[in-house]
Amino acid sequence: MMKKKPFIYFSLFILLSLLFAVVFTCCAAKNYRVEIPNTDALPMSELEITTDSDCVELAELKEEPERISCLVTPRHMGTDRLEIVFGHTDSSPASDFISIRFFCGPFHTVFVMDPFLDFSGSGVVIAVLYFDILLTAVFMTVMYIRYLKHAAFSYGMVACGGIALFTVINLLVLMLASAVSGGVFLLNLFQSSFGSVLSGFSSFGSVFSLISTPFMAVFSVAVTVSNLVLIRKEGFRPVNLLGVLLGMAWLIGMAVNHFFDSNSSGSSEHGRIFTSITSAISIVISYFICMLFATVLSAWLASKRRPPFDRDYIVILGCAIRQDGSLTPLLRGRVDAALSFAREQREKTGKSVKFVPSGGQGSDEVISESEAMKRYLLAQGVAEEQILTEDRSVNTLQNVQFSKQVIEADADKPYHTAVATTNYHVFRSYILAQKAGLQNMRGVSAKTKWYFFPNAFLRELAGLVVDQKRLHIFMVLLLMSFFALINALSFLG
Repeated sequence: MMKKKPFIYFSLFILLSLLFAVVFTCCAAKNYRVEIPNTDALPMSELEITTDSDCVELAELKEEPERISCLVTPRHMGTDRLEIVFGHTDSSPASDFISIRFFCGPFHTVFVMDPFLDFSGSGVVIAVLYFDILLTAVFMTVMYIRYLKHAAFSYGMVACGGIALFTVINLLVLMLASAVSGGVFLLNLFQSSFGSVLSGFSSFGSVFSLISTPFMAVFSVAVTVSNLVLIRKEGFRPVNLLGVLLGMAWLIGMAVNHFFDSNSSGSSEHGRIFTSITSAISIVISYFICMLFATVLSAWLASKRRPPFDRDYIVILGCAIRQDGSLTPLLRGRVDAALSFAREQREKTGKSVKFVPSGGQGSDEVISESEAMKRYLLAQGVAEEQILTEDRSVNTLQNVQFSKQVIEADADKPYHTAVATTNYHVFRSYILAQKAGLQNMRGVSAKTKWYFFPNAFLRELAGLVVDQKRLHIFMVLLLMSFFALINALSFLG
């Protein structure tokens, strides 16, 4: 298990940096300077300045080359509109005017609302937000690599991978938006208004959904084909429809998102609400796509990771056997993988292992799965004293839990174990081993048919989400609320 301290320190730092951004805003947003173009060199005496509700006032007027600088300060809380009219005389109409809406907030702060939400010192706050996103991307990537280095395949690893992917793509989207607007990401960092940055954040979900559409389309087709092949070869089971359900869910989500997006144009209240809904839906889709990618990557890496040659026991996870008690190709592949690793370890180090075939007897099975595997091991020349059977389990978690009891009853010292299972199932075995307290465990991967993979990854993702449903519900609600709020703020003005 990975230590929790780095995550605690990281979370505290992010919270403190955001608190600093709030406090800095309260201290810095005491006034706002408006720059008025004055290419005609009109005297300041010809400016006509009015406000709607006297929430703001002009603290300073300063004439500069080709512009006039106005310093706006708050008087009391509320919204106000400041209008500055140029060149107005009795004999001629106004040549030009500027109308700016302000909001005077608590702590004697003032925010400009047109054309984008902004305030004095916003560049520092923007820098803090960018830094937090960059730090999150780096930290989560580093932690993901640490999980991989220590073979700590777990829900935490998937979360780190998903968040790292989420934040990295978010940064890329912001950089792309900055480039499209004609700037360079780092050079115009302090020149962007706070509202334009919020607008970039709010568009992330839509951009990510658009970018990921080709990949999700290919994956949806792959899992649908996988489901059809599985149903044809193994018969109909609800679990073999996960790919079809994913494709349907993704298409429905995209269709609903498109509906709200197509009705979100304009600056009306109706349009803004629909835009916020579009942002929230897009971000949820993006979140689960990131989790899916992280799950696929983690499961694939777990299947490729070979254990060190210091194992004392190899647990072989059972699955259905044939009616005559012989092994199915899937189960035989697991046993053969365990045998292959045991031979390789003995050749390289001289160290022998004990096999723990694990699996009870189903209602439609003539013998237990562990007994069927034991007979196969004996036929392959394994000595009976090297086989410790576990025949009580009825699911994978019990496989690991009861096998741990068998091992600890036999071991007279600290031990190292390996769990042999099908390649797509190795990642899940790591998680279950952690739940059961089976320490020093590594996975041994057995190959299987191609059509198991796409659907298997979905099964792993479904297992991860169900196992931590409260966390994922919290994350979805948090993301929806956060990005909907950002989207609403970006429309202020």
